[in-house]
Amino acid sequence: MKKSTGVVLRESYDRMRKKWRIRWLITNFFYLILVGILGVTLFSEKASFEQKILGQAPIIENYKLKGAIYEILRHKGISLGQGMDIAQVVAIQCKELELPPGLVLALMKNESEFHTNARSNKGAMGIMQIMPATWDMYVKKLRLGVSTQAAWDPLVNIKVATHILKDLFDTYKTKSRSEDEIWKLTLSAYNAGPNVGVQTKYVRDVKIAQKEMNKKIEQ
Repeated sequence: MKKSTGVVLRESYDRMRKKWRIRWLITNFFYLILVGILGVTLFSEKASFEQKILGQAPIIENYKLKGAIYEILRHKGISLGQGMDIAQVVAIQCKELELPPGLVLALMKNESEFHTNARSNKGAMGIMQIMPATWDMYVKKLRLGVSTQAAWDPLVNIKVATHILKDLFDTYKTKSRSEDEIWKLTLSAYNAGPNVGVQTKYVRDVKIAQKEMNKKIEQ
């Protein structure tokens, strides 16, 4: 049997080491490619997941707002079904007309204490206390096709009242320098009619109620 010399063994070892190094480089090369592919996939999935979460954020906020409004109404003796309906219409109107939900709720509290059948000694009607002449004007303007009797339906009452509030705000926005001043005039006109000046006590009471409502909404 022919024995291998030291030189042959050394050459054989060098060849094996060379092959091993090539295999190691190839293996690591493919490993790096695999890691890169996985990294891109995970990043893409993460970005997609984050986009989905961000896309759901307005929906989540809307549900949170409606839940908070219902909780406020629940303690005012309003039924489950009616409370959920009111919460829905407040959320929709505030989003559509860009009104602060806390302020709309504060107006309800100050005007009627959330009583849907409230009527003032001057004839203001419903949960947001709308005068008959103003009601008729806005029913026509909004093309609602309802009678005065609908003023006692809180959903219609809120729809009309929020449009009144928005129109007053837009009117005074062109005449006032600060948003605080705009709201003072808007709230005063909502309560006592246009061109009556600032109703200091009424505005203060609404602002206090708004802070209370905002706190409950943000809980």
